[in-house]
Amino acid sequence: AALPADTLHLIVSDNGAMLSPTPEDYNAPLRGEKGESWDGGVRVLAGLSGPGVPQQTIDDPVAIQDFYPTLLELAGIALPIGHPLDGESLVPLMNGTGTGGNEFFLYDALIQWPYKFRGEVYDLVADPGETTPVNDPVRVAAMKARLAALKKVYVSTPD
Repeated sequence: AALPADTLHLIVSDNGAMLSPTPEDYNAPLRGEKGESWDGGVRVLAGLSGPGVPQQTIDDPVAIQDFYPTLLELAGIALPIGHPLDGESLVPLMNGTGTGGNEFFLYDALIQWPYKFRGEVYDLVADPGETTPVNDPVRVAAMKARLAALKKVYVSTPD
């Protein structure tokens, strides 16, 4: 049976692929696999279609927490007052009036697009395989400090 015309369709994965049998089968040219903060473990495709959704390809980085406010806005549903929200609606990005996210916290890594800090800094546009660290001590220090600050806020550790 066909779905109603006012149905929104979202298809997304929550992780990159596993490496078996070989990394080249699934994640190339990205480094890493599911469960890791290398881009091969976290970067996935997503698809959204339905009323109010332009047919296009968007290359800006977004996070899964952005889908909830996006779906609410597309459905014309207001966010409940006082409801905490981690993500931002992607509707402005889809309409060409906004951009994707800039900063993403991945527990042991920090993305400040297009750079990722994971002990070293990588340029994800110039080096999607995260093979050659960027030689920028100021950026490394700043991103390391920001990651430490985010961990204090979001990661609980046993006493």
